[in-house]
Amino acid sequence: IRDAVLSRGLGDVYKRQHLITAQILGTLFTIIFVGIMTTIIVLLLKRIIPIRVSKEDELMGLDLAEHGEQADYGIEFEEK
Repeated sequence: IRDAVLSRGLGDVYKRQHLITAQILGTLFTIIFVGIMTTIIVLLLKRIIPIRVSKEDELMGLDLAEHGEQADYGIEFEEK
């Protein structure tokens, strides 16, 4: 966009408006495409493997549940 606007002054903006429009549409298409594909991948993965840990593992602490180590020595957390 910067090159289309600043390359030859503001007078050429109207002549090169199709370039700016194409860049904006390409950017919007990319954002929408990535959002849709990310949603599809996450939904497929949720069917194959669990995304979240169990409530018990979360309360015990993921360091202890996943790695068998305790990282928060002496810190107590309240359950909400």
